[in-house]
Amino acid sequence: MRKGFTLIELIFVMVVIGVLAAIALPKFKQLKQNAELTNLISAYTTVVQNAPASFFNETELNNIRPQDLNMTDLLQVQAYQTNTGKGWWKSSDNDTVRYYVDPYDYIQFYYNDSQYSPQIRIFTYIHGSKKADMQSKLANKLGLVFANDRNTTTLDLADQ
Repeated sequence: MRKGFTLIELIFVMVVIGVLAAIALPKFKQLKQNAELTNLISAYTTVVQNAPASFFNETELNNIRPQDLNMTDLLQVQAYQTNTGKGWWKSSDNDTVRYYVDPYDYIQFYYNDSQYSPQIRIFTYIHGSKKADMQSKLANKLGLVFANDRNTTTLDLADQ
């Protein structure tokens, strides 16, 4: 009796591997984009959920005036002034913080330190080859509406 596989068995195994690859390959291509999208959603929800509480803590409990606060006080993340094209970046006055998923796509948080109506303006800017897919997923997950590759949302801290 001969040991080994017949040609039919080998062809069958190759067909099964080909079918599995055809199913799995599109999923693997979406992994990076889904991770970037998850990071954007996480950055957005971090600000929306934590900034009002941080604002209350700083103004009411620590007696700091709204005009003396900045975005890095409210966000409390490790941000750098050197833009690496990925991660958190802050402006020199600390009123603007961005989260970059790549050098072109980011979400920006700007603290407007008006004494009478302190707000955070959130600019989400997505463009490039993945624009349509990422914008539609952000619209579905967060309810954002994009116009000219941008979405602007205002979070009024005085009403929180």
